Amino acid sequence: LGLPVGGGGGPAVEKLALDGDPKSVTLPIPLQRRKDCDFSYAGLKTAVRLAAEKLCVERDVSSPEELSHEDKANVAASFQHVAFRHVEIRLGRAMERAAKEDGIG
Repeated sequence: LGLPVGGGGGPAVEKLALDGDPKSVTLPIPLQRRKDCDFSYAGLKTAVRLAAEKLCVERDVSSPEELSHEDKANVAASFQHVAFRHVEIRLGRAMERAAKEDGIG
């Protein structure tokens, strides 16, 4: 998306995502079928790249850097939404396991 990533991409994604619609770009939640507590964003990063490339074709531009601010913001917001959903699911699973091990649940 042509984001400045000096010092990490997180702040740049956050700033852009504030202007976007988190449900506008359909992205997969990572590791949906696995019932462990592992994290991985490799597939999500690929999905973001593919979504940006698809938008380029739809908008008739040659690179994601040329997408409108709105398109970039929507991709960023959708990425954040799915990334946090992944964390929520994994943490929920870890809490359930901990409760069972402690005899709470």
